[in-house]
Amino acid sequence: MASPGNSGVERGFLWASGAVDPQSIDNWAQSNVTVRNSETLTALEVRVRIALTPYVTSTGMWSTIPAEHLVTTVEQQPDVLVYTFTLKPAVRITPGSYIFAVQYGHAVGGRDPSRDSYQAIATTEVARAEVDGGF
Repeated sequence: MASPGNSGVERGFLWASGAVDPQSIDNWAQSNVTVRNSETLTALEVRVRIALTPYVTSTGMWSTIPAEHLVTTVEQQPDVLVYTFTLKPAVRITPGSYIFAVQYGHAVGGRDPSRDSYQAIATTEVARAEVDGGF
């Protein structure tokens, strides 16, 4: 079941929105977080939490930020999979729009994403902003 996403959340220089990718299928899905920044970022962490509904297992993650600029992890906790994208030290991200995608298998028949969430925390030379939302 693909979700239409949400209208996004904005705090200062940082905006984000989450949506289940329309290419998701009956037993596999990709949830996308789009992050836009209007200032150069000196630090960024994007965390996506996927609720452990029946048969949920991680199948990957990717971003439009080059892989060599990020540290990525996925951790299974008792009730969620937590995917984390962290900008490496000394890397700067210019103003723009970036996608952070997480992929997972799930039980056949679609999946309700209402308990899934995301959080993005970003820092510039002089400010910090945090946004969060759902799918």
